[in-house]
Amino acid sequence: MKAFIIGLLTLLIVFLGIWKTQKAVGEQGRYEPVLLFHGFLGGERSYKTLMERFEENGQGYKAAVCRVNERGVVSCVHKYHFQQKKDQFPLVQVIFEDDHASISKQGKWVQNVVKKLKEKEKMEGYHLVGHSMGGLAAIKYLEETQDKSVKSLTTIGTPVGGLDIDELAVNYPKTESNRMSEGAKDLQYHSEAITKLQKEATKLKELRIPILSVAGNVKHKGGDGSVLTESAFSLENYVPNVQKKEFPLLHSALHESSAVDKVLYTFLKDSEKDDRI
Repeated sequence: MKAFIIGLLTLLIVFLGIWKTQKAVGEQGRYEPVLLFHGFLGGERSYKTLMERFEENGQGYKAAVCRVNERGVVSCVHKYHFQQKKDQFPLVQVIFEDDHASISKQGKWVQNVVKKLKEKEKMEGYHLVGHSMGGLAAIKYLEETQDKSVKSLTTIGTPVGGLDIDELAVNYPKTESNRMSEGAKDLQYHSEAITKLQKEATKLKELRIPILSVAGNVKHKGGDGSVLTESAFSLENYVPNVQKKEFPLLHSALHESSAVDKVLYTFLKDSEKDDRI
């Protein structure tokens, strides 16, 4: 009887090992969706060429566009279901109709988008990518929710340390007419919103997720024309092991660059390895 029980347990262990291996193999090549958030005064054009390049290179596909109105209501139009194409990332473009809202509002809107996608697409894991203020919205969301299902965070030219609104207005003329908006006030050095975001950034340590910070440094002047390199990299002051990548690009060109695409794609793939193997 004893030999029979030992034999049965051995078979069970072998079976579970085979099942686990098959499950892992079956999941290989199925990447989690990437949620793309635009910056201050951004919109539909913000990630247009990035998504086109990902599709051309067989790295990702435009799976959905989610719009968030001023009341925070989310409506998504799906082109493909997630996990439909092997070895490619489903890309979800998120558009805030109020493109100059506060960091706090945008953080809540990120939460609404994630909730919507979890309900409609049964999304389990996901990556967050934010250009400029979009990165602040993603950070704010993580600080508020500490959602364990997030796989990675990428900030691109994100002024975690704040910025000079006058410098931003030079490169983005529309800033002048929106200077008194909640978003413009929040972005500035030492604003209440930036100070609070920095204070609570240590919460991201508990998530233990891979983080990539991309910054511009044009002609070695220490910035991308709108955001100082130091500001874009300042998340490392609150969270350990932040990966940093610097490019000689202007602020608006950081998410329009094939060189940045390559770094982002590699980072996203590496962020999934532990779960997929």
